[in-house]
Amino acid sequence: EENRKVLEEKNSLIKSVSELKDAKSAAEDENSVMFHEALNLESLSMVYESFFIEKVLEQKELSKHLSDLHSMNNNLKQELGLLR
Repeated sequence: EENRKVLEEKNSLIKSVSELKDAKSAAEDENSVMFHEALNLESLSMVYESFFIEKVLEQKELSKHLSDLHSMNNNLKQELGLLR
């Protein structure tokens, strides 16, 4: 009777250890997936940040160009006014 109880307890512990190993393995797999997803999101974020910076610089350049054209237009209007 005592041996049977010890054997049942041992089998129960073996089953518990096996379940814990499975749970640990599943958690490690999930952690790995989440880690790779985080890396992918970080890479995507860097791409978008680079794209955003490029567009901001383009906008600044276009704004400067527009300002120069506006200035040239005003100068031409003044010259045209003098010619009339």
